[in-house]
Amino acid sequence: MMQRITDHFPLPWSPLSSKEVARIDGLTASEAIDRLDLPEHQRQLLRSFWALYFNG
Repeated sequence: MMQRITDHFPLPWSPLSSKEVARIDGLTASEAIDRLDLPEHQRQLLRSFWALYFNG
């Protein structure tokens, strides 16, 4: 499911120029983690890491 970042952002200096952005823009971090083929304990670990990133 992982794709190259350049598939979504071919022009990193102009991120909204890609139509792919609209497809992933409403996706939450938790939803993106759920899309990964990971065991539940790894998904929970990723959620805890991202909670720290977002909340300091």
